[in-house]
Amino acid sequence: MTPISNTIRRWLPAISALALLAVGGLFIEWTAHRVDRQMREEIFLQAQMTAQAVDTKNVAALSGTEADLTSPDYLRLKEQLSMIRNVSPTCRFIYLMGRRPDGKIFFYVDSEPSDSADYSPPGQTFDEATENVLQAYATGLGNVDGGPYKDRWGVWISAMVPMFDPHNGKLLAVLGMDFKAATWKWNVVTKTVLPASPAALALLLGFYILVFPFRIAWG
Repeated sequence: MTPISNTIRRWLPAISALALLAVGGLFIEWTAHRVDRQMREEIFLQAQMTAQAVDTKNVAALSGTEADLTSPDYLRLKEQLSMIRNVSPTCRFIYLMGRRPDGKIFFYVDSEPSDSADYSPPGQTFDEATENVLQAYATGLGNVDGGPYKDRWGVWISAMVPMFDPHNGKLLAVLGMDFKAATWKWNVVTKTVLPASPAALALLLGFYILVFPFRIAWG
C-alpha cells in the first residue's frame, strides 16, 4: 500500500466524523429555523384573529389622549384586550398603537390593568418603536419579522397587524402582541429536539469516530 493510501486511510475516520458533524449541525440549525418560522406564523394568525375581533368603530373614536380614559370606546377596547390576553397565556401584552403627524408612535390602549407597573396610558409615546412596528405603518401589511426586540418592558418577539377603516381604507391603528423572548427560545429548543434527534445521533456518532482513534493511541 502506498504512503498516500496509508495517509488517506488514517485520515478517513476524521474526515467522515467532520462530515457527520457538519451535516448534523446544519440539520439542527435548519430544524430550529423551521420551528421558529412555524411559531411566528401561529402568533401572526393569533394577532390577525384578535384584530378582526376588535370593532374599528371603537378604534376610530379614540383620541390618543387622557380624555380617552372616560370614553366608552376606550373602556370597551380595554376590557376586550384584557380578556383576550387572559386567555392567551403565552402572550404578555396586547395593545393598539397610533402614529402622530410627526411620525411618533404612541399607545391608544393596552391590555394591562391601570394599576400595573407595565400599564401604558393613552397617548404614551413609544420611543422604542421597533422595525416591525415601523414596517407595518410603512407598508400597511402585518408582520412577525425580526427580533427579539428590546424595549423598556423587556425583550420580545412581536406580531403586528394594521387595522383599517372599512369605509375609507384609512389606517386607524396597528395591533401588537408581545411574547417573551426567553420563553420563545426555550420553546424553539424543545420543539426542535424531537425532529432533530437523528441529527443529534449523527453528531454523537461523528464525535465518537473522531475521538476513538485517539483513545486507542493514548491507551
